[in-house]
This record gives sequence, C-alpha cells and structure tokens, in this order.
Amino acid sequence: MRLRAAVLGVLLLGSLAPAVAEEVTLRANRPGRGAMELRVEPAQAAWIIRVLDPAGAQVQVIEVRRDATQPPPHIVDADGDNAGDLWVPIAVDNANTTFEIWRNVPVAGRFVRAGTVSGISFRRDGGYLVAIGRDGCCALGYEFHRFRPDGLLFLTFTISASFRADGTVEDCGVTVETDRAPEALRRRWCAGGAEDQRPGLRL
Repeated sequence: MRLRAAVLGVLLLGSLAPAVAEEVTLRANRPGRGAMELRVEPAQAAWIIRVLDPAGAQVQVIEVRRDATQPPPHIVDADGDNAGDLWVPIAVDNANTTFEIWRNVPVAGRFVRAGTVSGISFRRDGGYLVAIGRDGCCALGYEFHRFRPDGLLFLTFTISASFRADGTVEDCGVTVETDRAPEALRRRWCAGGAEDQRPGLRL
C-alpha cells in the first residue's frame, strides 16, 4: 500500500512539473533582404537567442531574463513594416503573458529592444499595437501602443471594458497616458464582440 502511494506521489509530482523549454529555430523576414535565422536556447532563467545573417554568420546574441517557459519566443510583425519582430515571453500572470519585443531593423541587420506588452492576445489597428489583457472574470483592458521614431514602444491610452453575464458591454472607459483615443476607434473597441469580431488585424 505504501509503495503504491509512493509511486502515485512520484507520478503526480511529475505531472505537475513545468514543461521544459526546448531549443527552437526561427526565421525573421526582411523585405528586400535575406531572412535572418534565430536560434533560441533556453538557459537557467533566461532565453539565449543567437541571430545569424543569410550567410550563416552570427551577428548578434540576445539574452532575456525570464520566469516563463511557455510559450516559446516567436516572430510576428509588430509594427506593420513587413519585417518579422522577435517576441520573447518573460512572465505569465494568470491568463496574461508578458512579452519583450525586439524590433527587426533590416538596414542594420540586428534586433533592437522596443519594450514590453502584456495580454492574452494582440492586434494591430490604426497604427497602434493593441495588447488585450484579461482583468478578472468579466473585464478586458485594451492597451494601445505606438512605436516612436527611434523604435521604442510607448503606451498612448487604455480602453477598459466590463461585461455582463451574457457577454454584452456593461461599461467602457478610456484612460489617457500620452494621447487621446480617436472617437471612432473608441466606439469600435467599446462595441464588444467575440475575439474574431474585434477590430484590427489579429497577430
């Protein structure tokens, strides 16, 4: 009986253990230039990303501290310039994942840290990078970010929506950080709807 309990305990501990991150290879497109290859290696509490040019030469090593092992880093065009940007997960808080974004600078052949975003999903809409974050059971926060001319990411305003049990919007307001929300954009995002009905391009 004791042996069976011990075995079950070991199996249970194994099932609760966090998944071990694996090495992955990514490709980042650069319009008019060859794609960059990124080799992602999980280290102790960090991601190590080795960037190779089209000829296979290592041109950059990026190290990002983390406490999340899933999901792995991936490539998504965050700013709409058709160059693949690097999204590195650094923390998970309930449903929301925080990513460090490294912007692809094709002319330099390198990636430059732009900033962080956090959410359950992300979209591009009207020149903004929108981070959709869950706040408890019945509310979402839409954070609207822009890229400065130097490539850094900054938060312009946040639209906060709470929902009734039937999924309709109960309340929706705007918190201004640096810019006012365009009225047409505010109305679109305050209209509610399912994930596939939200404005903009899903990333």
